[in-house]
Amino acid sequence: MNTTVTRRTTVGFGYTSAVENDERGNLRVETTTAPDHTGTILQVEKAIESDRTLASFRSGTYYSTAWFIKINGEWRKVKNTDENNYNLRDLTAKVPTYGYGRDTMKYAADAVNIEVE
Repeated sequence: MNTTVTRRTTVGFGYTSAVENDERGNLRVETTTAPDHTGTILQVEKAIESDRTLASFRSGTYYSTAWFIKINGEWRKVKNTDENNYNLRDLTAKVPTYGYGRDTMKYAADAVNIEVE
């Protein structure tokens, strides 16, 4: 299912380092099932940057992450594809615009299409 996401859409980002046994008894990191941070894409990006637990995971812990979109009051997980990840980044990335002697910055995209599970 595809959905359109804007910078005002309620999104979420979650992570986990919890482990479970697979069918052979080996440990593996569980999949992320719910968001830890919610808000607009810019609010969530700021929350991710200041999350000390997530920062500690990045220095050597196995963990999983996932983005979520709130659709009709229900959290839907974003499919983990390069295209979806690049599209979400376009909502927060700024690119230069040139004209009339003033260089300014604008967002790379106002809305993007995202595939959710």
